[in-house]
Amino acid sequence: GLGRRAKGGGGAERKDVTVIDGGLMRLDVSRCSPRTFPVLLPANTLYACHAAALVHASQGWTHHEVGEVDVAQMQPALLAAEGLGLHVPPLPPHGHFKTLE
Repeated sequence: GLGRRAKGGGGAERKDVTVIDGGLMRLDVSRCSPRTFPVLLPANTLYACHAAALVHASQGWTHHEVGEVDVAQMQPALLAAEGLGLHVPPLPPHGHFKTLE
């Protein structure tokens, strides 16, 4: 899940590392049907690539997101996702993150 602690070589928890799962979106179940097949994710969470397929289909978009990122398409895609009841999950409330050296 979001914000779990990393394990060191001996299996001990590392307090200096926080693992953030990326590429996930959350479903607002007050605006859309809850997901019924877990696909190894927490409840009401789906992969961003699946969210992109929903957004593209709902908007009638025919372009794809493979290859170089078109930064100009990021905001419209996020707004379209939010319009469907999808949003980026919040970061865990740890206050700060340390960089590994």
